[in-house]
Amino acid sequence: MKYLGLILTVLLFIGTKVTADAGKDQTVSSTTERVQLHGKASHSFAWTEIIGPPAVIFGDHQLNPWVQLSIDGEYWFMLVVSDGQTIATSTVHIRKGKQA
Repeated sequence: MKYLGLILTVLLFIGTKVTADAGKDQTVSSTTERVQLHGKASHSFAWTEIIGPPAVIFGDHQLNPWVQLSIDGEYWFMLVVSDGQTIATSTVHIRKGKQA
C-alpha cells in the first residue's frame, strides 16, 4: 500500500508532453543586483546562462532561482526540461542597465 502513491505519480508522467516555459523577459535598473527567474516545467529541468556577461544562478535546479547579474548588459537564460527521452527548452531575456 505504501507504494501506491509512487505508482500513481509515475503513471501521471507516462505520456505527458515535455514542456518548458522560462517566463517573461525582464528589464531591470543598473542598481539591481539580483533578479528571480519564473519557470514552469513538466519534468526534470535545469537552468543555464547561454548569452551575456558572467552571471551566477542560485538554484539552477529550482523553477524560480535567483540570478546575480555582474554588470549592465543583455543576459539570456535557458530552461532545459527532459523526461529522459525528449527535451524541451525555453529562453528568457534579461536587460540590465542603460541598454534597457
